[in-house]
Amino acid sequence: MKSGESSYRRYLDGDRSGFDEIIDMYHDNLIYFLTRYVGNENDAEDIAAETFLEMLIHPSRYSFKSSLKTYIYSIARNKAVDFVRKNKRRVFTDGFDNVSLSSSFDETWDETVRAEQSGRVADALSKLKREYAEILYYVYFEQLDTDEITKIMKKSSRQVSNLLYRAKAAMKNELTKGGFDDEE
Repeated sequence: MKSGESSYRRYLDGDRSGFDEIIDMYHDNLIYFLTRYVGNENDAEDIAAETFLEMLIHPSRYSFKSSLKTYIYSIARNKAVDFVRKNKRRVFTDGFDNVSLSSSFDETWDETVRAEQSGRVADALSKLKREYAEILYYVYFEQLDTDEITKIMKKSSRQVSNLLYRAKAAMKNELTKGGFDDEE
């Protein structure tokens, strides 16, 4: 897999195909994330386009001190927060009904059991506070590390660790209330 950073360097050196590669690498997951954040795929598409446009307009803002993925998600999250504030929506946790958790479960389980448990997890996730759902998304769906999350959420490492701890506890509580049994 090509590195987003190397594609961005190529773009900065004048190779326009480098930016096309960046869009190919990050577009789909960014849309997925933004759709959950703003609650509408059309709005998510607009915010993603604004995110990539921001990178085109201000190419020198990326300093290569963090991963390009972290930088892109930071821009997108800020734009999504602004969007939600303007529209006064609290929708981050909506739409987790199609979350695929196959990598988290034993591959020998049949598809029906997986789909049912995925639905329960998605339902529990949708009941969490926005910050909790957001941090769990970063950790388990985007596999970002603490340093990347601190930059995206603009929180200290300790705040991120505490938030993740509380989010996991809240998720466990929701799953328990919903009758989820990981032994099924």
